[in-house]
Amino acid sequence: MNILHINKYFYKKGGAETLFFNMSDLLAEKGHQVIPFSMKSPQNEKSDYEKYFISNVDFYNSKNTFKDKLKALGRLFYSQEAKRNLKKLLNENQVDIVHLHNIYHQMPPSFLKMLKNKYKLPLLMTVHDYKLISPSYGLLNNNKVCEDCYQHKYYKAVMNKCHKNSRSSSALLALEKSWHTMTGAYNNLDLLLCPSQFMKNKLEAWGITTPKKVLANFIDLNKFKASENNGDYLLYYGRLSKEKGVDILIKSLQYLPNNICVKIVGIGKFKENLLQLTKDLKLKNKIEFVGFKSGQELYNIISQARLVVVPSVCYENSPFTILESFALAKPVIASNIGGIPELLNTEKEKYKRGKLFIPGNQEDLANQLLEIWNNDNLLKEMGRNARQYVEKYHSAENYYKQLEQIYKKYQKNNKLKKVKKI
Repeated sequence: MNILHINKYFYKKGGAETLFFNMSDLLAEKGHQVIPFSMKSPQNEKSDYEKYFISNVDFYNSKNTFKDKLKALGRLFYSQEAKRNLKKLLNENQVDIVHLHNIYHQMPPSFLKMLKNKYKLPLLMTVHDYKLISPSYGLLNNNKVCEDCYQHKYYKAVMNKCHKNSRSSSALLALEKSWHTMTGAYNNLDLLLCPSQFMKNKLEAWGITTPKKVLANFIDLNKFKASENNGDYLLYYGRLSKEKGVDILIKSLQYLPNNICVKIVGIGKFKENLLQLTKDLKLKNKIEFVGFKSGQELYNIISQARLVVVPSVCYENSPFTILESFALAKPVIASNIGGIPELLNTEKEKYKRGKLFIPGNQEDLANQLLEIWNNDNLLKEMGRNARQYVEKYHSAENYYKQLEQIYKKYQKNNKLKKVKKI
């Protein structure tokens, strides 16, 4: 099968790109032809298909000229370049199915109608965030969960200054979302693949009628060697931004014994705030900011931790942070928010793979942590359970079996539709 795989970034920028590349590799290993379509960028991975990629648009580059800004503004609503390059790609390559990931802003959905009506292709999309229902990716208002835009009240995003605390920036995103809703830009999609039940439920609650199926994220377990080493530190790793709740983790240290320390791995704009908070609370001796780490170096840090903390205050979908920690046999303490509880499932199975705490509540985080910190046998048991869980539900083989069935179903349905039209 030939799969046109579309994502606006062709380098590992975040969770969406992690799944995009992992899925591409998995499909290629299974004998499928994967054809990527993306934006050009110096950061991109190499590809034989990069000649079809569209020009790069960076909305946040301070060096943008007036012409650059006009181009970026237009890209929010329409891209003739995307349609032109896709036509060339499809005329020169056989494609059976289209699988989309994050295309918002830089790759406007104006080309979806062409793919559906002219080329008669099935269109599937993995939903990584909340842009299908809101101007904001994360249903956030200044880093706090917000659902004020429910029932298409996108003007609320302007009133709340949801994006960058700016009415003008928020107005632009509200206009973009209103345009896509009014024109039915995403109505041509055949199926939405949701990495969590929470995401599926939220889309339905907000009136998205496109068929949906839960397809949990996967990881390549061959890259992760389980460790039963109970280290002596807590670990946070990921982006350093306000909605990730790293400040909650830092504040929780006030309620914990002096022997409990934290390593923070990652980079982001919120780092300076976290450094100042650490200084203000006089916790510099208990916190180590490690910086950005990846690959085996990161996995070694995770393996040597005692517990991994995911303190998010946003509607997480299905964080790879948790799946990777589980794969390395590390228990997780995480916020009871979004799709996170589905991964920990601690209400039905006490201490199964970790513990949940009240989002944004540093005292509850400390209390949950203290219940298990000194119990070596329990931590090892939770780690083993975590590894067994991802082996059963989040393996590459399990994911592929489900995805292959979905592809075959929609490819078959599409062929039948073509026959009927003839």
